[in-house]
Amino acid sequence: FYGVPYLEPALVRRTWPDVSLRTQEQVVGHAMSLVNADRAERGGRSVAIAHCFAAGVEPTPQLEREVRQDLRQGSLDVVPLSDFDGPDYVALGHIHGRAELAPQIRYSGAPLHYSFGEAHKPRGSWLVDLDADGVTDIAWLDLPVPRRLTVLRGELEDLLENPAYDAHIDDWICAVLTDRLPQREPMRRLRERFPYCATIDLQPERDGEAADTRTYRERVGRGVPDPQVIDDFLDHVRRGERASGDERQLLADVISEHRAQATA
Repeated sequence: FYGVPYLEPALVRRTWPDVSLRTQEQVVGHAMSLVNADRAERGGRSVAIAHCFAAGVEPTPQLEREVRQDLRQGSLDVVPLSDFDGPDYVALGHIHGRAELAPQIRYSGAPLHYSFGEAHKPRGSWLVDLDADGVTDIAWLDLPVPRRLTVLRGELEDLLENPAYDAHIDDWICAVLTDRLPQREPMRRLRERFPYCATIDLQPERDGEAADTRTYRERVGRGVPDPQVIDDFLDHVRRGERASGDERQLLADVISEHRAQATA
């Protein structure tokens, strides 16, 4: 068994000073050349275990955002599958989802769900059988999921009172709140009903209102009345909910009092 950790080029150049190692692909390729040299001396069966991002696998949504971004920008160090030629089996780690890149090269993924983007992905392990000549059988074994991950969407009061959500009381919960205005102590209130509420995502519904495309300078520039600046600010932070009539009257009183003090 050959364990190959995540090899950062800058950290291993001193280990192999006579080899050009500028990318992870080069580092893993060199490490596997050492593995295969040792295999040639020892003979028999062999398994390599490596931590890397191998070609041909997709990252998990929400969890590995930096991987998706690097893929789009072409800056990710992707290790080609050809680097893993040689061992009878290669067990990979890094990506949280199950993946079969080649019959003898696979990710088993994480044993638990670590983000709500993984909620519907299977959790388990590959059971690999080898005889004297190498791999004879590979089977997937499901692992138990101790607590489901569930995304609930709606206004806070509906999530707290609707009996349709009773089936999710013991789940890990991501609550997507669609209230137009911020709600008071939403996490505390949600956890009174859903003890395992883990996160809140605010997505207020705006009833199809057109977004304000003005720049910040245009919103607060010279000549914009103070009440308008405050109203635009409330529209921004409350995502479409401007000042109410009572709030406008209160703001007008405060602004008037401030002006009177400034000119006194």
